[in-house]
Amino acid sequence: MTGRLAEWRTATGEGGGPVDLYPLYPPTRPGPVTIRHCCGCATCCDAYESQLPCDRPGRCSPKHPCLGRVQARQWGERHLTAGCRGVTPARQPRGRWEGWEDALVRDPAATPRDLAARLGRTVAAVRERRRLLGLPAARPSRRWEPCEDELLRACPSLPDAEAMLPDRSRQALICRARHLGHHLTYRQETAA
Repeated sequence: MTGRLAEWRTATGEGGGPVDLYPLYPPTRPGPVTIRHCCGCATCCDAYESQLPCDRPGRCSPKHPCLGRVQARQWGERHLTAGCRGVTPARQPRGRWEGWEDALVRDPAATPRDLAARLGRTVAAVRERRRLLGLPAARPSRRWEPCEDELLRACPSLPDAEAMLPDRSRQALICRARHLGHHLTYRQETAA
């Protein structure tokens, strides 16, 4: 067979239920088992189970197949020559937003990161959708007070600014210093 086809066997017991052909612990009293040969396509996930039971399970081999195995192989060859179409991957939600997605985005308690994972979209897409819907940012930035601006202007280095304004992030300090036209050095000045 070609690399895209797979062969296997199924076994059913007296009541029609599945039977494990290779159990971890052998059964105490094996009952009659019906074995059927199957063939499946790994590209499109289509499969076929022969209706003819294997009449010689112990001696059935690729070189000396039973009629059920031959039937399963013939199905596989016909399937490949007919032109197997592969399975198309599941469509990722992109572009248009559904109503149920907008309802989730409107939840003020949900973070953009959680929403992105739940919806299969990027964090940036969730933030942009919130903006387009006129919703406030998940965590609005705090306004800079004039006294904070004065403290930042008095700091010569970034470590000093971090020590003076511990409530502000490192990136917020850098951005605000640039906005004010103040240059922060990245090394702390040492007295000589």
